[in-house]
Parts: sequence; structure tokens; C-alpha cells
Amino acid sequence: MSALDQLWPGLEQTRATLGTDAQSLAPHVLLAVHQPMKFRRVEWGKEASESPLRDEYEILNALLAPESDGWTIVPIEGESGVGKSHVVKWLEAQLHARDDAAQRHVILVPKNSSLKSIIRLILDRLDGPEFDEIRAALERASESIPEVAARQLRTQIVVALREEAKDANQRRRAGTRSQEDAEIEWGATVAALLDEPAFWAQRFLGDPDRDPGVVMQIVRNLSYEGAIEVRRFEAGDFQDLGELVPVKDLSKSVRKLVPMLQSATRREQVAGLYNRVLDRATQSLLDLGGTPLSEVFLRLREALLAREQELVILVEDFAVLSGMQEALLRALVQEGRVDGQRRYCTIRSALAYTRGTRVIGSLDTLQTRANVRWVIEDKLADEHEIIERAIELVGAYLNAARWGEAKLSTLRIPSIHGEAGPRVPKHQPEDVSPNEQETIEAFGSSHGGFPLFPFNREAIGSLVREKCAIAGRLVFNPRLIINRIVLEVIELRRHYERGLFPPPSLSTNTESLVIATDVIGAIDAQSQGHYKRVMTFVSYWGGNPDSLGIAARISPLLYCAFDIPVIDFGAATPKKQSRQSTPKQRGASSLPDKPVVATDPFDRKWKDLLDKWQRGIQLVQRRAGEIRKAMAAAMYASFPHDWAGSRPPWETSALEAKEALGSKHTYVPNARGGGGLSFADAAIVLCEDDVWADARRAVPYRKELEAVLRFHDVPETKGRWDYVGGEVQAAHYARFVTRRRPRYLAAAAAERAKRAKASTRTLVEVRLLSAAVLGHAVSGGNHLDAALDVLMRELPQQPVRSELSGDWRRLLEFAGRRAREAWAHLVDLVAVRQGYGKRLGTRILAIDIVEVDAAAREFMKTWTLTDKSNDLRRPLDKGLASRSSELARWCNSVTGWLGDSFDKDEFMAEISSLLTEAKASKHEQLVPDDEIKTLRNQLKRFRDARVAEALTKAQRGSTGEWGPVTLAALAYDDAEAMRITNELGGLLERMLGRVEGRLEATAGTGAKAREQMAREVERELELLQNALDSWGEATS
Repeated sequence: MSALDQLWPGLEQTRATLGTDAQSLAPHVLLAVHQPMKFRRVEWGKEASESPLRDEYEILNALLAPESDGWTIVPIEGESGVGKSHVVKWLEAQLHARDDAAQRHVILVPKNSSLKSIIRLILDRLDGPEFDEIRAALERASESIPEVAARQLRTQIVVALREEAKDANQRRRAGTRSQEDAEIEWGATVAALLDEPAFWAQRFLGDPDRDPGVVMQIVRNLSYEGAIEVRRFEAGDFQDLGELVPVKDLSKSVRKLVPMLQSATRREQVAGLYNRVLDRATQSLLDLGGTPLSEVFLRLREALLAREQELVILVEDFAVLSGMQEALLRALVQEGRVDGQRRYCTIRSALAYTRGTRVIGSLDTLQTRANVRWVIEDKLADEHEIIERAIELVGAYLNAARWGEAKLSTLRIPSIHGEAGPRVPKHQPEDVSPNEQETIEAFGSSHGGFPLFPFNREAIGSLVREKCAIAGRLVFNPRLIINRIVLEVIELRRHYERGLFPPPSLSTNTESLVIATDVIGAIDAQSQGHYKRVMTFVSYWGGNPDSLGIAARISPLLYCAFDIPVIDFGAATPKKQSRQSTPKQRGASSLPDKPVVATDPFDRKWKDLLDKWQRGIQLVQRRAGEIRKAMAAAMYASFPHDWAGSRPPWETSALEAKEALGSKHTYVPNARGGGGLSFADAAIVLCEDDVWADARRAVPYRKELEAVLRFHDVPETKGRWDYVGGEVQAAHYARFVTRRRPRYLAAAAAERAKRAKASTRTLVEVRLLSAAVLGHAVSGGNHLDAALDVLMRELPQQPVRSELSGDWRRLLEFAGRRAREAWAHLVDLVAVRQGYGKRLGTRILAIDIVEVDAAAREFMKTWTLTDKSNDLRRPLDKGLASRSSELARWCNSVTGWLGDSFDKDEFMAEISSLLTEAKASKHEQLVPDDEIKTLRNQLKRFRDARVAEALTKAQRGSTGEWGPVTLAALAYDDAEAMRITNELGGLLERMLGRVEGRLEATAGTGAKAREQMAREVERELELLQNALDSWGEATS
């Protein structure tokens, strides 16, 4: 067997020697692996950080300190796994190793002990009839039926709750009520929950064999021997009770309680009340022949005083003493003198408990009597100190495992502080060759001089960072180090023997690995089919190297020891900073130095960030945005701007690919931001998430990304390659662009097609609306043919008359421009021209009419603009509203004297009646000759004007509803007809007004004057009649 084989202990031997917890360690093994510990002596009510650090020997001194009252108590507090059991067992070993060990009766209460097993420990080695009687009662109690015991416990809990409530009520009446008495009084009410048959059967008793309830589990704490799970009442025991049985079937008092228990706070209160009386209830349940537990302690102390011995109680976990905690605490602080005479022996105790448990801190007795507690310090100064202590612990455990338990029991292991000599000898393998010795030294040793193989200092440091973090904080936790580091690696000996160590499965948390991309690349190129194993080896035994120089430090002897191909990282090993070592440290290797601060401008900003990102830490939004921007810039720089597919939509002609397919269309894995863009929908992608999470597969993508960031983000290298290594970066950059160009161009084409479709709809809408406003026919017998004709042919330009109203005139001018622009851009979108790129000709070979036809059909259903931001919308609304109001006013004016129906016969009848009445009045001249001439000319013009058509269209255009008919009516050029009609109407109103005035004036004159007036009116009305006859012919 080689020397390395001898240094790698077998798993069975290791487990037999070390176990998995301090509880299972034999005293000689515990002393062999013990490492110095740190504590803080803290007064109750103060923070641990306010106290100076102490060592374990000060706890021993505190436990053995002189006492005046006959008792000493030392509470030991710590987080789970930090070594509470270890320090308690270490105290036991120290007490047994002392020269005065015979003066003490030491009782160690291990974890997971039942109450009866604890009492047996107390009664052990105590002789006498009184103790025999207690033993016999204890055995009888062990034979009780669990269901019967559970019902007895239920009764005792209910009685205790009601008694406490009664006492609280009396204090309230006496005016001495405490703050918690109101809650205690509620205990009498909530006690009914245990008496409810359905709740008892399904929740509190349960199925004793398959699914025992909480009360049955507590009973087992009292009845069963060996390891148990400590059980007390919890809030969850009172949750969803209303679902176990219909509320109507519950008793009246419980029916009121069930709704209240929907509150988590109420459930916590109920559990607290039950636990408050649990100790008293379980004590009365345990039959010790009528002897109280406190009396058992007093008899024990009395017997030990007769033997001139002290009683020492060491409790590994105070929480397991459910049912006797309160009684035990009272017994531990009971004075040894009665009436000034020593009657009971001195009792010393150390009670370990987990920080945050209720069983200690809330007990006034302990806080007032003990004064201080000893807190195990697990928050060491820094990561370096945690790893150094872990290295010493691993070295000690490896050395003990190599000896084996049997051999360790024969070695003299000093236990008393300050005793000269090493704590335990170093195990030496047999027949070590010089080469093997060199390999052993390459793996390093702890400061205690124990070889670390199969670990080295770097491997232990990496494993501690990975496996000893709690809530994101690195802690020194011996239990985690033993179970997750020592035993997990030792268990892999078979892999080592078969040349398969270290297996990739050793890593369980990739976030702890910080390995450089170039290091991964070198491994990939030289691993000879062992990539995953080499990666695991370099990651751990190389200390997660973040540069080629750090990776090159790994000794070739380590590769050979594990039968791994030696990797040449092609970089000089950086010099280590010298460290001053103390005599204790001399000759031992040390942790690798922290990496020198990078001088590369890229490294300063990006290296650590990319390393963490590649280990699984999500990239923050700001940095992710910078990466997306750089990637988009790289692809845009490679975009073929003469490519036909790159033509932008007409309405955003300045929009280029940089904006159309920019950072918003870029996907990077495991990063914040990005607007929910998926890998499948992105135009530019770095790689898939699973590829980026795989260190090996991500190597080329990491190199490409670094090149892109150097060229587009890092100021010192932005836009240039003329620096050391620039040609390599340029190659990676080119690979980045080449690999993504097909996807990018396809996305650009798809984006253009998408935008073209939307643009086609907008262009069709603008063209048809503008053309309709300008008076072009967009509908006819086959309205779609008319629309397509307007869309695809160039329309003649028409000047806009200055006399038109402001908003309508501005609309016509704007619509004329937009109609011409829309036509030009629409042709660009759907026409196929002769030529390519800059040589693109003007000759149109074909038209893609499909999208145009679809857009025209859809638009002509509603004649509504779909793009709310279209710049035609505002002038269209204002212009059409102005034109509609103008036509409405004209319609009202004309129909006011022509009538709504504009019937010629009816109008002529009214005029004839007026003329008949006027002829009979005999008035003087009413119409001057010049007005008759004007009337004749006006009637001639009126005859030539299309007044009826203009009025009809004006009525249609004044409805306020836009459509092809309305727009055609609004666009109808009716200015001449409106002017002629207005002038004629005014002339007739003046003439008829004078006739009416003359008729009214002659009503009170003489006969002669009336005859003269009648002759004048008759003559002039004949002239008017002739004029009206001419008008009638014109309108017919």
C-alpha cells in the first residue's frame, strides 16, 4: 500500500472513529480532534458583541468556581452545529481527566434523551431502599399504555390551563394583575379544544402507529427509550381545525373559537398557553412512586454529600428535557444549606441550548441566578480566519481517523490546559519513498503538522466557501465541516482507487466557483477526455483560479496523485507575497494570496462581474443594459446597408437597423431587464441560459462577449484593436458577428416586413382620405377598383383658392402634400423595380397588391385612422369640422327663403299670389330700372349654376359623419353656386321688401292716390313677373 493510500482513511474506519456528531465521539477521540474554541461571556439582556472573547478553559473554570450557595450553573448558547455538544462533552472529558475526578458524580444528559432515560441516569450508581422504590415506580410507568397516558396528559393540560386562568382571575380582582394575565385567563376557554372529540381523535391523538398527534408524540418523549424528536405544541397544531368537522357539530364554546384561530397570532398564543403548562402536566403524569422530581434530586445530593462528592449535571441540549425543564432548573439552583447547616452536596451544571429557543431566555430563575451566559462565537473576524480554523479541524480529524478509535484509546492524549507535548501524535505512513514524501508535502499540512491529503489548503478553502454558508454568510460550523467536507471526500476513496477522483459530483454549488474563462479554455484544450474531472480538480485543489497565472501554481505532483493530465496554462507563476510566519506556522503552506488588482481596463470593470454572472449570480439591470447595447452595436456595425431588406418604413425614414433591432431586441441569459424578451424572440442573442451556466460550453461565448465589450464599451480600447492581444480579440469579435449574422438578418427582414405591413395600412389610409378630401372619386360602381386606382396612380395637383376658410384651406394644402408623399412611399413598399442597391432604377416591373388590397378593404369599412399618432388626424378633424359648419350655415340660409324641400311649383305659386295682391294696390314705381337689369343678369347666372346639386351636397356634408359620400360632398366645389344664390336671394329680399313697404304705406291714403300707386305697382310687378318667369325657365 502506497503512502498516499495509508493517508486516505477508509470510510468505515472514519465513521467508526469520528461518527457524525460530538455525541457519538468517545472521550479520547474527542480530545484528539478538539480545536480551540472562542466564547463570549455575556450578561443577560446584553448583546454578545459587547463582550471580549474567551476560551473553553474559562468555561471550565466558571463551572468549577467556588460557590457559597451550594450550586453553580453555566448556560452555553450557540447556533445549531457550532459545537455545543462538543464543548459539553469536552467538559465531561476534562472533569474525568482531573486528579480530583473522584470527588464528582458527573451525569451527562445526551441529546435526544427521553425523560425516563434521564431519570435513570440520575439514579445510576445510587443504592438504597428509597432509590429502589423510585426505580420500581419508573419501570411500572414504562409499562403504561400510550393511549391511556395520552388521555391522562390531556386531562392534566386542561386542569393546569383552568387553574392558571383561575389564579390570573384572582390577581385581577385583587388589583395585582400582570400584563400577561389577560392571555392566561383566555387559557380556560382554549382548553376546550382538547376536549372536543373530533379534534382530539383527528389532530391531538391521531393514529398512534401511523400518524400520531402532538399529544401522543409528547407522551413518547416520556415513555420511549433512546433517540426521540422533541415535541411541543406549535401554532400549526391549531390550524384548519374547522375543516376537520362541520362547525355546526361542534360544542358552543369551541364553535366560537374556530373563527378566531384563523389568525396566525391567535394560534401562536394558544400554542404558548399549552406549552406554558406542559411541564407541570407531564410531571404529574410521570409516576415516581409519589416522589416529586425535585425530591429525587435532593435525595441524590444528600447521598452524595455523605460520600463527600459533588453532583455535576451536563446537558447537551436543554430542549429535550420537555416535561422537567422547570423542575430541573429549580433543583439546580436549590441551596445546599438548611438552617445554616450543609445538608446537600454542591451541584454544578452546564446547560447547552440553541440560540432563539424559548426554553431558557424566558425563565426568570435562570437569568437572575446565572447572571451570565456563554455564547459560542461563530462569526469570526473574516473569511481567512474561518478557513484557517477549518483547515486545522480537518487536519485533526484526518489524523484521528488514520489512527482509528482502538489505537487512539491507547495513546496518551493530554487534556489539561498547559500540559506540555503535542495533543496527539501525527500518524506516520510506513515505507514512504522520497517521491511520495514530496507529493505529501505538495498537498500541505495543517499548522498542527497533520498532512492534509487527500485535501490541500486550497481545496478546503473552496469547499468551506461552498458548503459552510448559512443565509449567505460564511460561518465556522464544525458539524458542516465534518459531514459536508471530511466525510463526503473520504467516502470517495473508491473513486480514487479507480483513478476517477475527484468526480464532477463533488460540486453542488456552482456559485462558489470563480474560475477564469481562459483557464477553462486551457483545460478544454488539454484535458484529454477528462474535462469534467480536471475542471473539478482545478476548481477546488487550484483554489478557483481566476487567472492563468494562479492556475499555473498548481503543483504537477497533485495532478499525478489523482492520475489527471497535467495542464500547461502557459503563464508564469506570479510571485507570492512573503508572509511572516510564527514558529507554530513555520513550514506549513498558506492560503493563496488574494489576486493582484487588475491593471487591464477591461478587468477593472468587467472581469469580476462576468465571473459572478457565469457562476449563476443574476446580472444587474444596469450592466445587462450595457452588454445589450454593446452587442447591438456590434451587429449594427456589420449590417449590410445596401441590402434590399434594410430599407426602413416610409414614416420613419431616419430609423436604421441600430434602432429597429437594438438593445431591446438583444437577449442575454440570467439578467435583469430586457422587457421579458425570450431567447426565441430575440434578434441578437449571446447564448442559451443552460449554455451560459455550463462553464465548459460557455467558454467561446465568454471570449466573444469580452471582445465585444472591449471594442464597444471599455474607453481605453473602444473602436480599436491596436493593443497587445488586440488581434486575438478581433478574431473573437469577428466570430461573434459571424455566428449571429444569419439570425440578425432574418430578424431584420421580419422586422421590416412587420413594419412594412403596418406602414402599408397607414399609407393606404392617408392616401384614400387625402384623395377624398381633395375631391377625387374613391368609390363608384366597383368601389374597390376606384380606390385602387386612386392609390396606385399619380393624381394631378390642384391649386387651393385663397378665399376658402382657414382650417379647410389648410387641410386641403396638407392633404395634397400627404397624398403625394403617401403615393411615393407606397410605391416604394410594394413595387418591384429594376436594379439593385445604389443602381436601383425607376422602372417598376410589378406591384405586390395583396397588402394594399387588404388594407384598402379594411379601411373602407370604417374610414377611420388606426394610427392615433398620424399627423393627418388633427388637421383633418379641424378642417372637416370647419367645412361642415360653413355648409350648414349656407343650407340654413337658402332653405330659409327657398324652403327645405326646394319645390319650384310651390315657390312660383307664392310669387304669383304676391304679384296679384301687388297689382291691385295701384302703387307708384317700386323697382328702379337698374335693379331690373341687375335682376335679369343675376337670374341668367343663376340659371347656369348647379344650385340644386350644390345644396344637396351641402346638406350631405353638414351631417358631421365622415365617409366616402360625405367627404365627396365636402370636397365638392360649390363656391360659385353659393355666391350666385346668396346675391339673388339678397336682391329679391330687397325688392319684395319695398313692395311690402309700399302696400303698407297706401293703406290709409285717399282713393286718387291709391289708384296712382296701383298703376305703378301693376307696371313694375309685370316686369318682376317677367323676370321670375325667366328664373323659372332657368331652374327647369
